Amino acid sequence: MTSDFEPSCVVCALDFEQPVSGLLDTAISIAQRFDATLHLVHVWIPSVALTPEGGMIPATSELDAVATSLHEQLNDVAASVRHRHPRVVTKLVSGTPWREIVTYAEMYDCDLIVAGTHGRTGIARLVEGSVAERIVRASSVPVLVVPVHHAGEAVSAKSKPTDERDMEDACSAE
Repeated sequence: MTSDFEPSCVVCALDFEQPVSGLLDTAISIAQRFDATLHLVHVWIPSVALTPEGGMIPATSELDAVATSLHEQLNDVAASVRHRHPRVVTKLVSGTPWREIVTYAEMYDCDLIVAGTHGRTGIARLVEGSVAERIVRASSVPVLVVPVHHAGEAVSAKSKPTDERDMEDACSAE
């Protein structure tokens, strides 16, 4: 017996270092389709300073300002989403992004995580890692990974090659 997938809670993992509109469009569409609550979650890594003994302490002089700025960004994004989908929750979390997104989704019993990927390869991927890949590996919740163009927008269905000729054209254009 198969059951239909009908999420009632969708987490959209936001990264303010890239434009979020394409990622948001995908998450909003899913939330609208299933009348799900959309959780907009941003995870940030606070600055730390090293003590002479090698311990770490928060660099508190800037933490409040950074947290305030991130809250404002998150609230601005939520305000822009609410006219399309009113059931929006926001959360700013500090920590390791992939771990906090997975923990949040499990804690709030969410049914789907929507995360963007930069599509890094080679040295960039080795150095910076892939948050989306780590979310996929660690999550017990299904994950939808939305590829993001170099310009920062999510790939739309219209921009994907549809047959071999389109694929050849797309490859030769690069």
